[in-house]
Amino acid sequence: MKQTIAIITEDNVFSKVVESLLTKQYQDLTVITCQSDEDITELILSASNVKLVLLDGNLKNMSCFKIIQELSRKTIFDSRLWFFPAIKNKIDIYRSQAMGVNRVITKPFSRHELSDDIESLLTLSLKIS
Repeated sequence: MKQTIAIITEDNVFSKVVESLLTKQYQDLTVITCQSDEDITELILSASNVKLVLLDGNLKNMSCFKIIQELSRKTIFDSRLWFFPAIKNKIDIYRSQAMGVNRVITKPFSRHELSDDIESLLTLSLKIS
């Protein structure tokens, strides 16, 4: 079963590194990269097929909490939201978890940590669906 992951970030280098890592490790995976407000809005409108959202907390134009809130309103029972805060602020981490974020990783993180956590959440997603 082909799974879709969305990466929401304004950091082009970050998105390319993560997309490269994901597509090398998981051949049966579609990666959508959202780098503009229009891309994010489109994702929110059509998010029913997205299993996992990698959300960079360092967005200039749109609050990551607003994105979490909008995606949570959609009927996405098996999606897992991730949140990558640029600031290691404990209050923002707790706030994101209270909003339904399953995993919080603060930058910097290793490729191994990212890969293990994605595999774990994708496996959980398959068990739920």
